[in-house]
Amino acid sequence: MRGLKLEFGDSGVRILTGESVSGLDADTQNILMSLGTMKGSDQIFRSRGTNLFIRGLQGRLVDSISAGHEGNYAAADVLAFVSSNDPFSSTRERIRRIFLSPVVFDGQRLEMNLELETSTGARIGTSVTL
Repeated sequence: MRGLKLEFGDSGVRILTGESVSGLDADTQNILMSLGTMKGSDQIFRSRGTNLFIRGLQGRLVDSISAGHEGNYAAADVLAFVSSNDPFSSTRERIRRIFLSPVVFDGQRLEMNLELETSTGARIGTSVTL
């Protein structure tokens, strides 16, 4: 997998058109973007995204436990999407597991810890606000 480099910051995401990423870096970017995408909203990759926002709008995120459950479903959806769209995932280091756990949930904002485990056992982590 290869793509344009994205820069994530407090003011949002910026596309760095002069730079590219590949391999594990591209997978990680793809996971972050897919978590923030509503399933079915991407016109090219219809299977990209999660139902996490929809569940929130439906009132299904009522506490940190339900947010954790929905986060697990979102992680599974994103891992399936990234794995199925990378023709080289069997020949290089890849994302093997995605862990999402709620840190802050106040009914208006959901902040989750995101941890990725690679096929070599390495772990990468960050905090994301959804």
